[in-house]
Amino acid sequence: MTNSKHKKRTLLYLASGAYKKEYEILPYEKVILVDKSSSYANYKASNNSKVEFWNIDALEAVGEIASRGLVIDCLVSVNEGLDEGAGDYVIFSEFLMGYLSPYLADDVMVITDLRYYGTAKIKDHIAKMDWGFNKVKKLDSSCGDYFDPSIFSSERALMKSNVVKEYGDVFLLRRNFCKISKKIGRLQLNIIHGSIWKDSKNLDAIGLGFPKKKNNSNRSISQKVLDFFHRKPKTFPLNKLSILEILDLCKKDQKNKIGLMPWLDGAYKAVFNDLYKYRGPDAYELSFYHLNKEDYQELYLYFGEYFLLRFPEYFRELKSNENLWATFEEVLSKGKGFFILKLCEEIAINQKQKPFSFYFSQIKLKSGKLKLYSKCKDPFVKGMIRMAEELSV
Repeated sequence: MTNSKHKKRTLLYLASGAYKKEYEILPYEKVILVDKSSSYANYKASNNSKVEFWNIDALEAVGEIASRGLVIDCLVSVNEGLDEGAGDYVIFSEFLMGYLSPYLADDVMVITDLRYYGTAKIKDHIAKMDWGFNKVKKLDSSCGDYFDPSIFSSERALMKSNVVKEYGDVFLLRRNFCKISKKIGRLQLNIIHGSIWKDSKNLDAIGLGFPKKKNNSNRSISQKVLDFFHRKPKTFPLNKLSILEILDLCKKDQKNKIGLMPWLDGAYKAVFNDLYKYRGPDAYELSFYHLNKEDYQELYLYFGEYFLLRFPEYFRELKSNENLWATFEEVLSKGKGFFILKLCEEIAINQKQKPFSFYFSQIKLKSGKLKLYSKCKDPFVKGMIRMAEELSV
């Protein structure tokens, strides 16, 4: 059973190729074909057609979508032309999906053909569709919202699929926006699982971080793409800047609301330590945006709200007492979050095998050593708590 909220207003097909008359019967009010190939530059739809053809690059198409105030209910990318069509980048690249994200419906259908990517690592990465959305389910012909993706394919592509029972992959995705916050002196820190472009109008500065080029994905960040984003207002390249260098840079232009993409390949302990020691006179709001769930994991460990989200029953007692919660936050600020997280993960696994009640009654430091208190009498839990305390020294 699919989500009844899914609307059928606008379908967007990126790297679409030529027009097909079958697109007129798609169950959407508007169908937008985007392809920069000069082969289709002179295409003109009939006056009564619901199909529009945009002879522009996919990144440029996002600007057109924004200017028209469109919401995309179905996104299609079947054959990107990476090998034979002179495609510059993978359509499902994070930089494009993050840029497009504000204009995707909160419940969006995605139609693709994962077989197109072969067995390369890029296929496994794309299959996650980790763009600040969760996969609700994969649809098939038994689902009410499903329609046959082969309408977007050529006979040649169907032959390559070895005549599988159902061609292509149809997914229903749901937006998974999450924001947690922490106040340190004159600094407001936010970690946001979502697209930085959704808040771009409210930010004074946007720090652009792009992953290093890798052998198996060297098309993903071309100079052309970098130039496109670096020309956008408010943006600046993060490169390997420290967080204090970023603050100094923004201070010169009196920019206080700063949005940052991941830029340090997972190493964020120094970022928090520098911010924790910050004693400058200026107030800043720093928002760390990410799409991949794995990003900012080191930074998350300094936020009590992260633990409350992951294990609400374990930390609800602490949250209900302002003093206990402040003490817990101070423990996290001293870099003890990793040990608490691993302990919680082990307890959660053990609870599945043998259900029991558990919550922390207090978490503090005693002579610099982590001290964990719980009323749970389970011998396994008591042993794991002792181990976490000893390892944290």
